[in-house]
Amino acid sequence: MKIGLIAALVLFASAGNAAEISATEQPWSVDPKFEKNDKVRLAISGAACVPNTNQCLIVNDEKKYAEFFTIGPHLLRPGRVIKLLSDTVDGVEMDEIDAEGVVFLNGSFYITGSHGLSRKTGELKPSIFHIFRFAVDPNTGLPAFEFNDDDVASEINPTSKLRGIIKDQAELAPFAEQKLDQNGANIEGMAAQGSDLLFGFRAPVVGVDKDHAIVLRVDANALFGQGKPTAKLHTLKLEPGLGIRDMAVAKSGVLLLAGPSGEAKGEPSLWLWDGASATPTKLGILPGVTPSEKAETVLVIKDDPTSLHLLVLFDSILDGGPREFIVRL
Repeated sequence: MKIGLIAALVLFASAGNAAEISATEQPWSVDPKFEKNDKVRLAISGAACVPNTNQCLIVNDEKKYAEFFTIGPHLLRPGRVIKLLSDTVDGVEMDEIDAEGVVFLNGSFYITGSHGLSRKTGELKPSIFHIFRFAVDPNTGLPAFEFNDDDVASEINPTSKLRGIIKDQAELAPFAEQKLDQNGANIEGMAAQGSDLLFGFRAPVVGVDKDHAIVLRVDANALFGQGKPTAKLHTLKLEPGLGIRDMAVAKSGVLLLAGPSGEAKGEPSLWLWDGASATPTKLGILPGVTPSEKAETVLVIKDDPTSLHLLVLFDSILDGGPREFIVRL
């Protein structure tokens, strides 16, 4: 029986070794530019792709829309914009959704807001406490319904249930809707496992040494169904001050992109989690990335028996400044 790459990495690391992570020399480009202006182009915050297609969706933490794009050889090609949230809801003006994560699960894209206070002003904005879902054609990776960047299609389903679920968790409740500089709850990563959505928190970090990050697991259908869904909270031992900045699904596990939970600078690192244990495996630091650069998005672009190819995008770099990394034993 062949052992998968991710399983092999776990065994290798558990034996006291470190995985080899290298940056490729071939640069990636984005052509044309992401929409609609430089403010958004500097605020890339998450991306996910439809399996067996080259069609993907990227989100930003400044506006109320997402944008489709395709992946080619060392090229990201932005496409159409899809509006997710109306400018007003029930007479209340909606600001940005502060989208921080996106995942594809069972035929649909899911996009989550940060569910935290504004990092710049500490303001509570109702628009941030949403998750959105819409279906796509599995062959094209695009919606079968009409959409544009001015109106919200009726096929786009929002829910605000996660806001209450966070407050119901004993470990999270003290940090709910608190400022980030006070270790306030803030989602920055999203992945899926089975029928569950996994929400990775940049903060709070918990434990005596502030060395545990939090992942909240909620059934996707229950989140959009009737009643209040149950949730399971995972506390994952990383390193002091590290929170989750993004998540991605590989064939045999969940990759965690970790970074400082607060505004301090620090080197981004990759971890592997099986979705159940409390001790993810550290794969290593992203080489060539300075502490001042904000690694914000990780995409698995190739997952084979010998190597794992990842595309990492950065906040505060135009169009995310995509860079490719390879994980090997």
